[in-house]
Amino acid sequence: MFLAVDVGNSRIHLGVFEGDKLLNHFALATDPQRTPDEYAELLDLCLKRRGITHGKLTGVAIANVVTPLQTTLLDALVILGISSPLLVGPGIKTRLKIRFEPATELGADRIANAVAASRLVGPAVIVVDLGTATTFDCVRDGEYVGGVAAPGVASSFAGLTQKAPRLARIDFAAPERIVARHGTGALQSGLMAGHAAMCDGLILRIREEIGDAAVVLTGDHAELIGPLMRTEHQHQPVLTLLGLKILYEMNR
Repeated sequence: MFLAVDVGNSRIHLGVFEGDKLLNHFALATDPQRTPDEYAELLDLCLKRRGITHGKLTGVAIANVVTPLQTTLLDALVILGISSPLLVGPGIKTRLKIRFEPATELGADRIANAVAASRLVGPAVIVVDLGTATTFDCVRDGEYVGGVAAPGVASSFAGLTQKAPRLARIDFAAPERIVARHGTGALQSGLMAGHAAMCDGLILRIREEIGDAAVVLTGDHAELIGPLMRTEHQHQPVLTLLGLKILYEMNR
């Protein structure tokens, strides 16, 4: 069995594969204060609840954008008897020419997304990852040609409430209408529909630069924002995990 680990700023997404089949996936909170023993216990418990023992894991790949957690997670894997994971980053085989400088500034999750999308969707593709940040990664004819990064849905709202603490707390849900008749609805409209409009607008401008390309959405907020967008797209919630599996097979 193979374990894919996608360490994001808010959550750590994990997926267990048997061959090419994703058997199960789950998430842990990203917390740099946790010790290796704590992460080892959490991972072991989550696997056991799904009928999987860590002793069955024969390979691991990690995409990590939270540098302080790197050693902690590697130590946690050692506690479980798992060593030599593939760490996604510059220097590994991707079969994509990465046109991003410096390459060290391109997040490992974005590399995995680009690899998976080019394999599963097509040679010209824009990946929109709606997480802590909303990122746009552009692939064309075997090249990662560049990308865009913007504040994510939750990050935008957190920034707004820090500056305006009297604003109402809202549920992250689609607005009933764009022109709202109460404060909560107005915030939902601006945050959710506004984010969808930003995605539509940036995709339009990206296509003006790189040409026509398919669009695939992933990330924690893709299911919320996707239906509000006017751009035709695919939704692939485990794209990064699939990319990690592909990268592991390329590099092992």
